[in-house]
Amino acid sequence: MQILQVQSVALIIVDVPSIRFQLERFCNDLAAQHASSSLFLLLNKGMRLDRLPRASGYLRRPFTRRQLLNRITRILPEQDGETIAWRELQLNTGGNLLVWQ
Repeated sequence: MQILQVQSVALIIVDVPSIRFQLERFCNDLAAQHASSSLFLLLNKGMRLDRLPRASGYLRRPFTRRQLLNRITRILPEQDGETIAWRELQLNTGGNLLVWQ
């Protein structure tokens, strides 16, 4: 959560199966301190949503890179600014957003 104290973040993606901290506490702290940040959870197949904290979006494995980008795009606010593209990377300078396609 240290990075959130330095810079505002629009979206936080958490890979639930790989975390080594208490997810519910993290989500509660996030909601209390950074209400404008959205939470997106990556889940394993078969994980129950009713046992997870509320999030702006979820995606179960297996998923493709395209599926992940489509879901994230729906959650993120519109970004103004110039877009710089290089190979599979796109950088939006106005929104400080880097996308790998």
